[in-house]
Amino acid sequence: MKQTGLWSFFDFLITSDSVEFSKPYPHGLQKIARQFQCSPDEIIVVGDHDIDMQAAESVGAVGLRACWHSYQSVIKCNFKEEVTFQSVSNLRSWIDIRTEG
Repeated sequence: MKQTGLWSFFDFLITSDSVEFSKPYPHGLQKIARQFQCSPDEIIVVGDHDIDMQAAESVGAVGLRACWHSYQSVIKCNFKEEVTFQSVSNLRSWIDIRTEG
């Protein structure tokens, strides 16, 4: 996150060590919603695996799929709200457009 320059966009981070049941269970996303006192559908999930997208979809969050790794060249499942990025710069541009002004 620090190497890509994306760290500054995040205020809070949840890992599998932070919750009793990790993805694809929604516990981590529910914990984030509580932390920020928001609805889970206001959360954006950036992930590179199907379980990331499954967790996002289970709570109504937006799923952004990172496909810039070679092992991600074939997506196993497509989820209805998923947005796919082929590079970090594409993701940064998407974020920049939505955070301007």
